[in-house]
Amino acid sequence: MENFEKNVAVLIDTISIQQYIFSSNKLKENVGASNIVKRIFKEELNEILKNFDAKLGYEGGGNALILFNTRDEAISFIKSYTKNLLKKYPSLKTAFAIEENFRVDEPYYQESIKNLHKQLQKNKNIYFPEVVIQKHGITAECPLSGYSAEIKHENHFVSMVSKSKIEASKDIKELNEFLKKYPNYTFTLEINKLGQKSEKSYIAVVHIDGNSIGKRIQKIKSLKDMKEFSEKLSQITRNAFQKMLDTLIEKIENKKEYFTKENGFELKKENGKTVLPFRPIIIGGDDITFVSHGKLGIWLTEIFIKEFEKGILPDGKNVTACGGISIVKTKYPFYRSYLWAEELTSNAKKKFKEKEGSYLDFFVSSSGYTGSIEEIRNTNFKTRYGKNLFMNGYCLNDHRKDSFSVLKELAQQLSQFPRTKLMKLREMYFYSSEERIKTFKDEIEALTGKNLPEDLKESNFIEALELMEFYPFELEEV
Repeated sequence: MENFEKNVAVLIDTISIQQYIFSSNKLKENVGASNIVKRIFKEELNEILKNFDAKLGYEGGGNALILFNTRDEAISFIKSYTKNLLKKYPSLKTAFAIEENFRVDEPYYQESIKNLHKQLQKNKNIYFPEVVIQKHGITAECPLSGYSAEIKHENHFVSMVSKSKIEASKDIKELNEFLKKYPNYTFTLEINKLGQKSEKSYIAVVHIDGNSIGKRIQKIKSLKDMKEFSEKLSQITRNAFQKMLDTLIEKIENKKEYFTKENGFELKKENGKTVLPFRPIIIGGDDITFVSHGKLGIWLTEIFIKEFEKGILPDGKNVTACGGISIVKTKYPFYRSYLWAEELTSNAKKKFKEKEGSYLDFFVSSSGYTGSIEEIRNTNFKTRYGKNLFMNGYCLNDHRKDSFSVLKELAQQLSQFPRTKLMKLREMYFYSSEERIKTFKDEIEALTGKNLPEDLKESNFIEALELMEFYPFELEEV
């Protein structure tokens, strides 16, 4: 950076990236779109930068900072870069901001980057680029994206949008790095090959995001420190992902009796390799999104976050994260499932704002619900007296009443009681009086000769029941 104390800086960002990645119900397209987003800040960016006298300030989290000597060079770069993206990856939207006299060192960096972000947000609100070919009456409709079908793929025509995503799904270099210790395992690009017995089985869509990373970035005092911070954060995320993968494969190999049809599993094979019952879609920065067999989503989230928490950033502090797990039938619209996972993560982050730590929230959709999680819970998960039948998130760090460890203990204790009685009690929580519920609890205890858990409340009972079905307690046994 010694030649760039005073620079023309260009900040590149992506727009509506979740919609771009998750708008399709095809896992192959979701993965391909995610690969494209990575590619545009790596291979595509580096290829264009070869033609310019410029330096990469940092890259990570879906944006990048480039430093130029002159404004004309910066503008020329933006034209070349966007033209290339428009030709290769239609429907992908990017935004740019230019800041002259950008300073990379203390005490000027913080003010420079603040101004750059302000300009970027302003540009996002002003410019709405058209990045796909519009449909006309004489063109067929792409069966995958709904855009105009203009290019042949296999035996039918699709849009260039879908074609680019499908082609990018073949880019598995990063995943091969994670799997290099495991030559007998592979990831799938088909949603129905995640180990489910049938399409009526459940999958889990998971989104995990680091806590208060943006606030910590705002305190960074130089571009050098920012680059170090970004690289370290990415490494922490990758380490947590590797730990999650290692743990899953170790359990598949040493707990074969769990991954059977009796437990709702039917592990598939592709090219002679065992297909893992989960598939990452996004791994980057401080966030990760993946899809898995329904019974593994909560467990894998817990493993990832606990490993993620071990990371220490260059500011000397640990990291925490929140996760949202949407558990749905295999055929349920994928984008809606992802939006639920995002909303559940937001619920968990509200708990984080009350008390720092890592949190998760999950929702099981067994009845084809529509609308937001908030709407569904407020409409369908309250007692006749208006009390909540949900917690809106559980803490992964404490052994307090809203901790996930307490919920797991409740689920294990409830597994000792007849399921028919528990389901009857579940029904009564919705419609019966508190007096009738207490009477029925007494009947259960008299029938079984066991006391119901003391920590059992209307707000955690249903989620404890769901955990009985969707948490692999057998994999925690020594």
